[in-house]
Order: sequence, then structure tokens, then C-alpha cells
Amino acid sequence: MESNPSLAMPPNWLQSLNQTLSRNAQLQHSKHFSVALVNPDTQETLCDFLRNEQIIHKSEDGLSYHIKPSLLAFLDSRSDIGQAFTHAKASIELCWFFTLTKEKYRLRCKVNLWNNKSITSSNSQLQTAFKSIWTSLNDDELLSFKRACPGDEKKKSGDELLQYEPQVEDQIPSNFVVVELIPERIDHFLMAPPPVVADQRRKPQQYESLAQPFKKDRRFLHTINEEGTQWNTVEINP
Repeated sequence: MESNPSLAMPPNWLQSLNQTLSRNAQLQHSKHFSVALVNPDTQETLCDFLRNEQIIHKSEDGLSYHIKPSLLAFLDSRSDIGQAFTHAKASIELCWFFTLTKEKYRLRCKVNLWNNKSITSSNSQLQTAFKSIWTSLNDDELLSFKRACPGDEKKKSGDELLQYEPQVEDQIPSNFVVVELIPERIDHFLMAPPPVVADQRRKPQQYESLAQPFKKDRRFLHTINEEGTQWNTVEINP
């Protein structure tokens, strides 16, 4: 396993992301981000949404923070997007837009895929997260991993019954995969809030207008050095 140095505080980008998640928590779709991949076998471009389940950012003792936090999502390895992830390159880019606070994150990440066999070679934090994500799924999500292969031609009910194989309830199916995304470059764009109505009790120079807005678009770029030991944050033009 690759070592993950510790920090006294979370990286700047993670502090921003946690604040954004908190401010948008009332919206269920704020947990979802989009990802686009190209299947090298078919050259088909696939775009889908994944749901953030956990962020592993603290050490096992809880006293320090990983310099390389991990975002965890899940998918069915039999699906089109699952197959594309299996053949994905060393890194991918995901886009995460938050409609309430009008923020956009583009994260370039390294990818690790974990199933019920490979997870045994990971660290204890990932093993615990793998099991907790599976147990947190609702009945419909659990059932989706036991249905016929996604994308195949639908068969008649009788044929499906003939091919039905009883599932061991306590066993996590092999097609359940946890996607570990390790960000290495984060582009954080904050859209300016809409202008407020001028208050006559305020001085004219304090009015917010399109000609001289107090609030502007802002954009930050977070990158990690080649050694993977230090993050650098700079503000760039929107």
C-alpha cells in the first residue's frame, strides 16, 4: 500500500469541500457528481453520476489528517460505467456542481477499485468503509446487484426465473465495487451571488450594482507536488 503522510489540518480544498457539502446538505442531489469515461474497447464515451458515500481523511487514531484524502463511491462492475472504470487510465476527472451555493469542483483523481476479494489487501480503514457502504444501501440498491446484467437484452420472466440463482444474504456480491478516488488537482470555481436590492439607508457607494459589484466570481487551483507531500493553493482568474 502507498504511504499517506499526515497533516495537522485537512488540506485547504477539503476544508472548502466540506463547507460546501454542509451548506448544500438539504439537497439530496448534492451528494452526486458526474464522471465521463471512454471505453477503450468500444471507443464509446460514457457519462454517469456517482454518489459520494464517504471521505476518508483522518488517520486511524483520529489525531491527524491524510495528505491524500479519498472519496468513496460505489457501482456495479457489470454496468457500462463499471466496465469503463475497469479499463480507465491511471487518473480521471470528475465534476461536482452545487446548485445552492453555486460552486463547481473539478477534481482530477487517481482511481482504485475494490471488490469483495481485493479489499482484503487494503488497509483497515478501507475495509471498514467497504462494509459500511454495503450495509447502508437501501433495499432497491441492494437488489440491483442481484438483477440480470445491466445493458443486456431483457428476457421473458420465465427465462429469468430459470436462471435465478439464490444469493447468500450475508455475502457481498463480487459485482459490488467501491471506487476510491484520490484527488491530485482540484479546480474550485465560486460563482458570484446575485446582486441584492439596494437599501436606501445605505450610502450610494455601498450599493451593489452590475457596474461595481461587491461580489465577484472567484476561482482557486489546488495541486499537490510530485512527491505527494505538500499542497499548493493559488487563486486564478475565473
